[in-house]
Amino acid sequence: MTTDDAYMARRTRNILDAYLAYTEKSLDTFGEVRAASHVEIASIARQSLKAVDFTHGMSVAVLLSEFANGDETSWSEEFEWISENHEERLQQVIQEVKLGKTPPIDLCFHEMRVVDGHHRILAHSLLGLKMITVCDAWSKK
Repeated sequence: MTTDDAYMARRTRNILDAYLAYTEKSLDTFGEVRAASHVEIASIARQSLKAVDFTHGMSVAVLLSEFANGDETSWSEEFEWISENHEERLQQVIQEVKLGKTPPIDLCFHEMRVVDGHHRILAHSLLGLKMITVCDAWSKK
C-alpha cells in the first residue's frame, strides 16, 4: 500500500461518513467499503466517489477539512486574501448565496481540491451556513 492509497482511503472514509451522516444512512449499507482494504478504498475514491450524490450538499466543515483550495495555501490564508482583494465581489456572492442563486462548488475528487467556488465557500462560512452544494468538476457536460 502506498502513502497515496492510505491518504485517499482516509479521505474517502471521511467523505462517505459525512455524506451518510447527512443522509442518515448507515455505513453498514456500504459493507464493501467498510471491509475494503486501503488500496481498494483509494481505488473507490479515484474511480467512483464522484458518483456519490452530493446534490443535497456537503458539510462546509468537511469540505474545508478534506479538500485543499488548490492554491497551495491554507483556507484561512485564502479567505484573508479574498477578503482583502475581492471585497466587492465577496459582498455580491454573499447576496447571491442568501438568495440561493449560486452554482455548486466544483470539486476534483481525484486530487481532493476545490476547482472553483472559493468565494462561495467563504460566503457560506461568513453566513454560518452548515451545508453547501458541490459537484464533480470533471463530470460536467
